[in-house]
Amino acid sequence: MERSTSRGERTQGIVPGRTWSPWPGRCRATAAGLLALVAAALPLPGGNARAQEPSLSSGQTVYVPVFSEVLFGDRSGSIPVRASVFVRNTDPNHAITITSNEYRDSSGKLLKNFVEKPVRVAPLATQHFDIPESDTSGHKAPSMLLRWTAERAVNAPLVQALMISVFEHQGISFVTEGRPIDPGTR
Repeated sequence: MERSTSRGERTQGIVPGRTWSPWPGRCRATAAGLLALVAAALPLPGGNARAQEPSLSSGQTVYVPVFSEVLFGDRSGSIPVRASVFVRNTDPNHAITITSNEYRDSSGKLLKNFVEKPVRVAPLATQHFDIPESDTSGHKAPSMLLRWTAERAVNAPLVQALMISVFEHQGISFVTEGRPIDPGTR
């Protein structure tokens, strides 16, 4: 339905029950159709979350990307960041045991093992490891290799690294997620 404005311009009005398009005679999409297209195009974390079952394992080695600084600008400036690594036991009934957590520099060289003796993580509990902002031994992109075991097959833990800093009144934070690099014992 076309309407005229007070200046004599012709506009297309919205008619109840009809689809409006800013491009008359071209593509007409309803809000529901557009929402369905957008939803179908969005990736789901870990693939199709509804079809994905929990990953069961009795142990794994998990590679965790960590950063000790973030580059910025056109020059070679960088912002040092603090890294906190969290091991979240996602099993509601059974504990896991962290047997080692190796901190490695950008070239892969072992710098430190954060676990001197095995650490038990209770069901649904979290263990935390911290790398201070002042620790530059890992260079720009260090990593951790975390090894865990369980007495039986359990839900695999969620391993995340949170990097955070404040620089010239500007906050920066981001998260990386660990990835199993061996199949472990199933």
